[in-house]
Amino acid sequence: MCGIAGYWSVAPVEPETLAVFTDLLAHRGPDGSGYLTADGGRLGLGHRRLSILDPDERSRQPMLSNDGRHAIVFNGEIYNFLEIRAELQARGHAFHTESDTEVILRAYAEWGAACQDRFNGMWAFVIWDNVARQLFFSRDRFGVKPLLVMATSRGIAFASEAKAFAALSWAAGITAIRAGTCATITGPTAPLEVSRWWQPLDHIHAVSASYPEQVARFRELFRDACRLRLRSDVPVGTAISGGMDSSAVLAMVNALGVESVARRPCDWSRAFTVVAPGTEHDELEYATAACKAADVEPVVVDLFRRCNPDDIDEYLYLTDGMPLTNLSAWYLYRSMQQQGIRVSMDGQGADEILAGYYWDAMRTLRLEGSWLRRPRRTLDLVRTISAMTRGSPYIRIGAKELLTNSSTSLRRIAGRISRRQSREPLLFGQGHDAECREMTRQLPPLNSILFMAVNDSIQNLLQRYDLLSMSSGLEIRMPFLDWRLVSYTLSLPAESILGNGFTKRILRDAMAPYLPPKILRRKRKLQFQGPVRELLRGPLRSWIESFPDLGAAAAEVLATGTYGQVRDLGDRLVTKWNQQTGQRLASARIAALQKRHRADPEALHRRMRWMALPEGFEPSYQP
Repeated sequence: MCGIAGYWSVAPVEPETLAVFTDLLAHRGPDGSGYLTADGGRLGLGHRRLSILDPDERSRQPMLSNDGRHAIVFNGEIYNFLEIRAELQARGHAFHTESDTEVILRAYAEWGAACQDRFNGMWAFVIWDNVARQLFFSRDRFGVKPLLVMATSRGIAFASEAKAFAALSWAAGITAIRAGTCATITGPTAPLEVSRWWQPLDHIHAVSASYPEQVARFRELFRDACRLRLRSDVPVGTAISGGMDSSAVLAMVNALGVESVARRPCDWSRAFTVVAPGTEHDELEYATAACKAADVEPVVVDLFRRCNPDDIDEYLYLTDGMPLTNLSAWYLYRSMQQQGIRVSMDGQGADEILAGYYWDAMRTLRLEGSWLRRPRRTLDLVRTISAMTRGSPYIRIGAKELLTNSSTSLRRIAGRISRRQSREPLLFGQGHDAECREMTRQLPPLNSILFMAVNDSIQNLLQRYDLLSMSSGLEIRMPFLDWRLVSYTLSLPAESILGNGFTKRILRDAMAPYLPPKILRRKRKLQFQGPVRELLRGPLRSWIESFPDLGAAAAEVLATGTYGQVRDLGDRLVTKWNQQTGQRLASARIAALQKRHRADPEALHRRMRWMALPEGFEPSYQP
């Protein structure tokens, strides 16, 4: 939805610095900007707006409460804001906008930090309390929206993206407010008091219903997740790859077409897909089948025609030097935005909650496999993994490896694990979140794996897709990360998720009325990645030639290298770009913003709001 930035400093900060800090996020919010200073100029809040709900000027941010006590900057969406708004109105609150931002502000005034439990959405917001003299930070359950902080001896700063901190002269490490947590700080150099507000285990309860009943309940929750995420005052589209997840979102979105969805825009049913003709990454055949079932004509983006070497500087700068494998998604979102779409319905999150990765099935095989005690289950898992990886350009798993991993005894004979390890299989490495890892001790093996995936490991994916989409001013919504659907799925028996020869078993059966067998019974999984070899040999050839020191080695890799070697070449190119161009480009952007704001101080003054210090208040912190 937006880009947010701010600070609380021990000394007053020039308004121009706040404006530059905020406007380095202009790509996230092309529809407007707003700034607020408080605490005698020591505190600043900045906002770049992507108008999704109530595009009127009355809903611009930073937004102040009616009594002048609270100010908020907010990035994201609260999908159930209409229901919460009605509850607050019943408690006597009178609203002046049609936005979800005002709902958050009033909910916080009514319930304090407990308001977070009522929200169904994705968010990162910061609220300044001008009476209690504190900042409150909140991040959604799974961390869909980013919230980065920098704490120094000069104060604390926060932003949606790391590149914005370059506007400050503060030097310190950048950390993230963790998903499902909130934090409070009572002074610019006071400790950040962090607490976990989202308690996922409280919502996971073993399901005893029959499998057909599980399918019906899953379908009901998925349908409602899509319904809520169609709420928008601007055009909504669906990004489709041809895989099971995005096809399911497209099908359900269009199944809702005959129903009344509150605040749904007139333009909501278009589908977009990116193709790479002649490569193994091209899934147009499957995307077309999904669109035909939904009675939608797809908008096809040809990656090779769209990709331009002149775009690469912007791609790498806006995505913080993201690998070239993500160019497909970047061009897809950019094309959607250029055709008037402001919100994309996406399938991310399904792999994490429904064992969509081969390693989920492989770890389950290692933990559950036994040809003596569970022969049918073991055979089912072996067949599932074999079908997933057959013909994959990314991974090769042979029959011998599958057989070895299907039995603890066979692995011990093969010398891969000790007797102690065979009795105590390690689910997760030490790099995982310790608090989440401790929670998994109460769950069965597959449920533990998926719990960690959606509450911890998913952070890299969410950060990646936030940058890829918001770099074009496009918001993506993920129905599979509706907390109700996640909690229900993590409560299911393993066989309902990974069984009968398929991953995502319950999703396939839930979508049987809407999708063709071509989609439902497809087992081969392709990651949503671009054909780097073909791009570097084709449309990006002139760009790679700008790095002559890689010349002969690059040519050899592109001619005969493996997928991994080509990917590594792409990574080396990005590293060199960062060294030669990245820092220079970042400095130039800061200088350009400084020049603009100095040239027109009146424009900055018009977008600035001020909150006065409470009468008689003197800050205890000094520069």
